Amino acid sequence: MVFLGTVNHKQERELRRRANTIKFHGAELTFDRLDFWQKPSILCLTSTDGLTAVSELSEQLTRISKGLDIPIDNRPFTPHITLCRKIKRPLDTEFEPITWRATGFCLAESVSNSGRRQYRVLEEWPSLS
Repeated sequence: MVFLGTVNHKQERELRRRANTIKFHGAELTFDRLDFWQKPSILCLTSTDGLTAVSELSEQLTRISKGLDIPIDNRPFTPHITLCRKIKRPLDTEFEPITWRATGFCLAESVSNSGRRQYRVLEEWPSLS
């Protein structure tokens, strides 16, 4: 939803406190498009349907982060599922769209482990419905 830069302990505590006030009712996304993102060299699925609720959540989280002077990545939010990294060129193939129900959101930490990126969930907030 929002890619954060370095966060100190005080900012993290306040970020978690403010995230508790968000009223997210869940969302359903249909990942129906195969995309190649050249700069990060990834092949991913993206969604062209169901973006309103997750875009609103992303905007709320962005406002909270900026209000706490947390550096964020300013690229526009694009819901996606990464399929392959370090790919050289686009792939054209048929696939069945995937529908995914977002039943909450979380704060995750990106950790590099032997050159592989992993995400560790620090806290979760379930949707209200």
